Amino acid sequence: MSEPSFRTHVAKRAQQQDKQWHVLDATDQTLGRLASRIAGILSGKRRADFSPNLDMGDFVVVVNAERIAVTGRKREQKMYYRHSGYPGGLREKTLQTQLDEHPDRVLRLAVKGMLPRNKIGRRVAATPARVRRSRASARCPAEQLQRRGITLAPDEKYFYGTGRRKQASARVRLFASKGNVVVNGKRLDEYFSVPMDRIVATEPLRLCDVGQLRATIKVSGGGNSGQAGAIRLGLARALNAFNPEFRPLLKSAGMLTRDARVKERKKPGLKRARKAPQFTKR
Repeated sequence: MSEPSFRTHVAKRAQQQDKQWHVLDATDQTLGRLASRIAGILSGKRRADFSPNLDMGDFVVVVNAERIAVTGRKREQKMYYRHSGYPGGLREKTLQTQLDEHPDRVLRLAVKGMLPRNKIGRRVAATPARVRRSRASARCPAEQLQRRGITLAPDEKYFYGTGRRKQASARVRLFASKGNVVVNGKRLDEYFSVPMDRIVATEPLRLCDVGQLRATIKVSGGGNSGQAGAIRLGLARALNAFNPEFRPLLKSAGMLTRDARVKERKKPGLKRARKAPQFTKR
C-alpha cells in the first residue's frame, strides 16, 4: 500500500492583491496582545495560503487607540526615547504622555517590533495600520484648552502665517476676535518664562496696535530665543494677511524678512569662530 502524498501549495504573486480589511477596537485591549494580533494579520500568517517570500497580509484599521490597556505601572515606568542627532539631544517620554499626544505611535512601535526584519517586514512597517482616535476622546486638544480656560470656535475664520528663526519653526493662526495668545496649548506667559522672549514674540501686535487679538501657535525646534523670533515672523505675516495696510509698517520695521543670522561655526585650532588661543613666544 503506497503512502499518501501531499502537494505543497505555493502562492502566486497575483494572490498578493487579494487583501481584506480588518477593523479592530482597542478599547481595554492589552497592548502586547493586540499588537501581536495586528502583526499576524499584517504579515499574513493567519492565511492558509501564507508564503514567507510574498506580502500576503491584509489591511488593518484600529479605532480608540488611546483607550488601550497596559498592566502594572507601565504608564509611568515605560519610556520612549528619541535623539535629535545633536549633543545633548536625547528626549524621553513616558507611555502616558505618548498616549495623550500620539496614541497611534505606541501601537505602531509595538507592531513594528513584531514584524520580520527583512524587505517585506520593512515594507509592511512603513504603513502598518491606520490608527484612529475616538471622536469622543477625553484627551482631545480642544478639551485640554477648555480646561485651561481657553475657548475655541471651530468654524471661525483665521489668518495663517509661518515663521522661522535658526532651527525653530512656528505656524501661526490669527483670529479677528479678542483673546489670548496660545503657544503649544499653553498661554504665552506660561510658555515663555523670560519677559524678553514674550516681548520679542508679540512685537508685531504692539507695532500694529491691534489690541489683544487671539492667536494659536504651534512651534517646534530650536531654543527659547529662536522660537520667539519664529513666532515674531509668523505673527507679522499673519497680520499682513489680516490687513494688507499693515504691510508698509511691518516692512519698514524689518518684521516681514526672515532673520538668517546663525552662530558661526568653530574653526579648528581656534577657541571659537574667530578667537585664537593666547600666543606665547616660548
